[in-house]
Amino acid sequence: DKTEPLDKLVEPCQHFLEAFLNEAAARAKKSDDDDDSDSDSEDSDDESGVAAGGYIEALTLRTLESLALAKVKSKAWDVPLIIRAVREVSEGAARSAALACLAQVAHVSPDAVLQHMFEVGSALSDRAAARDDVLSQRALENALTAVVPVWLKSGESLANVVSRLIDSLPSAPPRRRAPICAALIRASPAGEALPVIILNMLRRTKSLEESARELRVKSFAGDAVDVPVGDEDAWVGELLSSLLACESPVESVTALVAALKESSADGARIVRLCAETSAKHLSMPQFIRAQKRVADVEDAERLQTGYAALAESAIVLLQSAAAIEKSPSKSKSSKSPVKNAAKAEASGQNLLSALDGLLAPGPFLSALTPLLAHKEGRVRRKVLALVTDRLQNGEHDTAGGDGAETAAGVALIQQLSALIQSASATTSQAALVSLEAAAVRFTSSKDVTKALIGVVPAVISRLGAESQTLAASSALSLATLAKVLGIRMAPVINTAVPALIKTTASAADSFSSDGNKHGGAGNEDLLVVHACIAAIRMFVKHLAGFMSPFLADVINVALHPAAVPKTDAPEVTGDVKTVHDLAFTLRQELPTTIELRLLVRPLVDAWDSCVAHQGADGAASCAALLEIIAAAGDVDNASNAHRQQLFIVVLRALDIRRHAPVGAPEAALDAVEGAAVQACVSLALKCTESEFLPFFLQCVEWARARSGEAEVTRTRLAALFRLAASLADELRSVFVPFFRHLLDLAAAALDSDADPTSSKKKRKSSNSELVAQNDIWRMRKWTLGALRRCFQYDTVGFMDSNRYNLLYPLVAAQLKASPPTDSDESDYEHFMDEDSFGAEAVAACSSLLAAAPDDAHWKPLHRAILMTGREELSRSKFLTIKTIDQVVDKLQEEYLALLPEAIPFMSELMEDFDTEIELETRKLTKRLSALSGEDLKSLMRDGFTPKGKKDEDKDDEDDDDDNDDDDESEESDY
Repeated sequence: DKTEPLDKLVEPCQHFLEAFLNEAAARAKKSDDDDDSDSDSEDSDDESGVAAGGYIEALTLRTLESLALAKVKSKAWDVPLIIRAVREVSEGAARSAALACLAQVAHVSPDAVLQHMFEVGSALSDRAAARDDVLSQRALENALTAVVPVWLKSGESLANVVSRLIDSLPSAPPRRRAPICAALIRASPAGEALPVIILNMLRRTKSLEESARELRVKSFAGDAVDVPVGDEDAWVGELLSSLLACESPVESVTALVAALKESSADGARIVRLCAETSAKHLSMPQFIRAQKRVADVEDAERLQTGYAALAESAIVLLQSAAAIEKSPSKSKSSKSPVKNAAKAEASGQNLLSALDGLLAPGPFLSALTPLLAHKEGRVRRKVLALVTDRLQNGEHDTAGGDGAETAAGVALIQQLSALIQSASATTSQAALVSLEAAAVRFTSSKDVTKALIGVVPAVISRLGAESQTLAASSALSLATLAKVLGIRMAPVINTAVPALIKTTASAADSFSSDGNKHGGAGNEDLLVVHACIAAIRMFVKHLAGFMSPFLADVINVALHPAAVPKTDAPEVTGDVKTVHDLAFTLRQELPTTIELRLLVRPLVDAWDSCVAHQGADGAASCAALLEIIAAAGDVDNASNAHRQQLFIVVLRALDIRRHAPVGAPEAALDAVEGAAVQACVSLALKCTESEFLPFFLQCVEWARARSGEAEVTRTRLAALFRLAASLADELRSVFVPFFRHLLDLAAAALDSDADPTSSKKKRKSSNSELVAQNDIWRMRKWTLGALRRCFQYDTVGFMDSNRYNLLYPLVAAQLKASPPTDSDESDYEHFMDEDSFGAEAVAACSSLLAAAPDDAHWKPLHRAILMTGREELSRSKFLTIKTIDQVVDKLQEEYLALLPEAIPFMSELMEDFDTEIELETRKLTKRLSALSGEDLKSLMRDGFTPKGKKDEDKDDEDDDDDNDDDDESEESDY
């Protein structure tokens, strides 16, 4: 440390180092000559000498490094000697010291190193290939950092420097390859080395990997064939990925752009490999996260510039694919151009896919739009897929690029107009999907509206395409445009809506004629119907004020048999149900979106077209129309004038059995009648009493109008009393006073003597008789249902003595009625089905008894009910038991006053031959025993004679004997 000047120490240290290197070389030579010697002592001496020599060499080299570090610029620096040390020293510390010394000498005396650049490069390459320890490798990286600038200063090209170093990579340990290349990148001018490394390694990928494999095979001391190819043999791509990942997003993208530009001179293969490398790097999650963290505005702009340049390269690659495919092949295989074109095309598409989400929307769309004119359909479809994905999922450009994105969107939409009319259905369909995405993306941009309106004629033209799928896609595109543009679609509504209606009707007719009405799986006509109804719904919803010229056609479409469920068909699923649900939504929305003053007339006129459909189809359409009318009755802005017009349709619907669709089944007609009743109730609930009364009286007069025609009378009375029952359910006691207009009709309907079929007329056919029986059965069932509700909801004293005495014989007589021959109610298990005639008769009798003006009126009806239990039919006996059971429910303990009269009848029924009747009677007697607190069996044996009433009971029995001899004989037995 006290030596001055320090440059005087350089030469002695170098002489000292040279002497030790010479001695080490002599020792190594002697060791080679004495390989056959077995002297242990000599081997021990040699090992001691090597260890000592290595330590002294390292010490000497560290001394020289310290001198260089002290900025000693002596002309005495012996660069060849230091290079020799780098090559020859074997001990780890000495190797590291030699490399460190060379690095420091390159810093302090670059001119001396320049004179021996070839020897320096060779030594570093050899050392890079050596399997050294970590310290030596780090020293090598430092040496490269110091020496490479000197190399470049000497006039050596960076490509040659890179090439020389890459030559050594196959021999280098796999874990050290990336650090060596990174050191070279750091030592080179910023941004220059990485593109050169990328291109050099891509050009020599095969030779580099084969060299590395050969060295790996030698390490196994076997043939190459015996060692399987492993993942470690394909290391070039992984190494490039590692190098790119070590760089910042801006630097890595800049390097990839430079590499792609330079690769054009190397041919299509290298361009393709560069594109694949770029796509792989841009798709890495690590890069995606890193580029999102770029906060500097300048760096962000550089990134976007780089992305745009990569997009241009991808476009060039795609455009060149067609040229490659058409170029003559020098290969023996005729498929070579096709394969090369496919690879180039795939690489370009992958790069564009990787740029999706990275490149700003405006530049991205601008880059892709020219490719929509590509000659290859598969390229156009791939570009359309990228455009659609970006428009649907990409973020909006909020960094001041909205204008660029909008301009790109306008250009894109104009290009889509031509693609929509493409001869290829697949391309046209993909263009329609892109158009929908563009419409949604640019919904708030006024500049795009004109472009979107300009595309509508092209979309409409595809509604008539032979491909049903394409026609459906066109309809869905119109639906999206109507939803997005709203009132701005008014200029094209006169062409769009009629085209949609025509297409819907054609597809619906085709579907209905195929007979595939309930399966629907895979039926393409259904797709068209669904899509067109969806489009019509959007026009109705968003352009309601412009739809009045088309309302009649829209209603006919919504009521088409293909769009409504059938009442007599099994429940549908799949596409059919989807169409039905969508059409139902459209029907429900019509009254709420269209002004009622515009909708009423088309609704009234639609009835005839619904009835014109045959069979269950016509009935289903009629029922669907009545659903619309019911919904119209609920709207707040409906006036009485509107409701009166709708009442006209309801009256026609109530008369559906006289003017039914040809071939419509009974179940379908019953459903239409039920829908008419519900529509009438909906309208009535919005009326005041003064508004509703005229219509109700009109219904009553309508039922009376054809009293001379028995068939008409029966069907109309059934409909009238069904309507009355539903109104009573809704209005309850409010509606009870209206029954004063119905009691005479109810008495006529229940009076078997007044039945038109009992008159002496020409004998009819058995089928006509069966129809008449069913009409009477239905009429009386609904009459009983309406009366039961009248009795049940009477809280205003409506049921006075006169009305009670008029009705109770007629109501009680219905317990003895026999069902039609084809009715299920003839079977025991169906006697009391819900909403059946038997259930209504039982409920009407019990409700009438409970609604009697006073308890004095109980006994006549009660006795009439009991007398029914002596009918021969098991059905009548069963209904009698159920009626008494319901009377007990209503009267509870008050029934005990009537119990004595019931005991003899219960006793008879308990001994009935029908076991079911006996079982039901036992259940009832058990309940009556619990209610009275007496054993009913003993009462049946001894009679029920409460104290103080024996004489009264005796008088009653005498009266019974005078009235009925049969009763006398049977009661005397008890």
